[in-house]
Amino acid sequence: MLLVQILKWEPIPWDAGFFTTIEQWNGFRVRSKKKIVWTKVDFRLGNELNVFGFDSDFLISNDVSYFSSKNDENYLLVENTWFGWPDPPKYGLISSINNTNKSKWKYWGHFDELPSNWAVP
Repeated sequence: MLLVQILKWEPIPWDAGFFTTIEQWNGFRVRSKKKIVWTKVDFRLGNELNVFGFDSDFLISNDVSYFSSKNDENYLLVENTWFGWPDPPKYGLISSINNTNKSKWKYWGHFDELPSNWAVP
């Protein structure tokens, strides 16, 4: 857990159990090594906004600011409105394997710094 604290990463929710924390940490590490080019969510589209089936209400209420697809996985990058202790770190990552429409979205934790190989506009 010391390594997690140094990197300013925490699971979602912050008090997740041991196995959930390990799963999210490992999932985040794998995804943080990928070269991902992010696209900013264009909230000016209003009711026409649709990102992977999510409408603007969902995206706004979950602080989703960017999205991307890489190989067979869809990604949502959260930029928390409220962040820093006692709130979560600034960013969060959610992803889903996009081979089916009913794929389950998984959280990969909150973190303070974006991986250097992610291209965020």
